[in-house]
Amino acid sequence: MTKLGIKASIVAALMCVVGMSAGYVGALIIAGYVLLFEPDKLLRNTVVKTLVIMCLTSLGATAINLLPSAVNWVSEFLGIFGGSLYIGFLSIFCGWVALTINIAETVLLGLMAIFAFKGKEFRVPVVDKLVEKINEDNSED
Repeated sequence: MTKLGIKASIVAALMCVVGMSAGYVGALIIAGYVLLFEPDKLLRNTVVKTLVIMCLTSLGATAINLLPSAVNWVSEFLGIFGGSLYIGFLSIFCGWVALTINIAETVLLGLMAIFAFKGKEFRVPVVDKLVEKINEDNSED
């Protein structure tokens, strides 16, 4: 049980659902409360893991969406010298990749919510390594 009287598994599942639907503001409010006041390790891991997944997928989608702009910038620069660079399908391709990243985030957070509601931890190897590193750094303080 949390200090609010709600089961920790419900708060962990809520964090995942808020992360996949409401975005950063709601997720940061829940994460701030959990990280400041709740000692439950599974709950804290789920909260940090949700934030890490949200940040990584947002950064990935943003980087992919910047690629057509970068190519356009190079094309404009080459235009100064009479050259050009045009890749017509790049914007559409990057849009599909970014959409795939967003869908993967939603599916991942949905699975995490289901596991968290059952009181289990959903393992994501890359993210788990980051979360363990974050927890190690925090435990040294």
